[in-house]
Amino acid sequence: MKRGSLIDDIKVIYYNSKGRSICFKNADIRNLLKLGKANPKDIFFDLGSGWGQIIIIAMTEFGVAKAVGFEKDLARHRTAKKRRARWLKKRSDINPKKWHLVNGDFNILLKGGKLDGESLKDATLIFYGLSTDIDILNAIRKAWKGTKGRRLLYYYNCLFPDIMPDDVNLPFFVSKFPFTCPKTEEEWLIKICGKKKSSLVNGKRVLKRELWEELSHDYKVEPVLDGKKEIKYYKRRLRRLVNRRKNA
Repeated sequence: MKRGSLIDDIKVIYYNSKGRSICFKNADIRNLLKLGKANPKDIFFDLGSGWGQIIIIAMTEFGVAKAVGFEKDLARHRTAKKRRARWLKKRSDINPKKWHLVNGDFNILLKGGKLDGESLKDATLIFYGLSTDIDILNAIRKAWKGTKGRRLLYYYNCLFPDIMPDDVNLPFFVSKFPFTCPKTEEEWLIKICGKKKSSLVNGKRVLKRELWEELSHDYKVEPVLDGKKEIKYYKRRLRRLVNRRKNA
């Protein structure tokens, strides 16, 4: 670490079974928060915040009303707290009470709605970047019921086939609440892959099979822990949803 540096205060970003402690470059994080239209009225939650890099940028550059990072790994939480303390010494204009780092499992937040004084109902902007399932969406839907304009941010390696992205800035997606469900497999896949025109047949609309193959290809290029399993899981979830809508 460079002596006295806040901008470059990272010695090692490691990867293990817990994932990377910081997942994105700063430029990527800015694109993520721009996509989510992060602003001074937002209460921003980062579920699985690691060393708190997204929280740092949300607070120091986007001026969100409050930012809360949830991290269950104690070592990562302690590192995030040390970084927060250094930033607050430099940025005395930031209210420390508005920068909250929680050492706890965000699944408790999703199941019960509250954790360490923070309520899921208060969040207006959430970033989630880990393995997805319908229970996560159901928890957010329950907490946000009766509201409009709140946003869920996620990225290419952690997709939600149960909802449509409203806007895309690859590798990031944002879905606005109330969430919209895809009507067909193709509708969701086209939005995720950013591809409408077939590569296999000149002048034809892209085929569903082609889109699934492209998604599988991309998961191999930028490795996911178990990309093949993830694609199969997404396919089952998406087809179950689409079939249920057809039979309703």
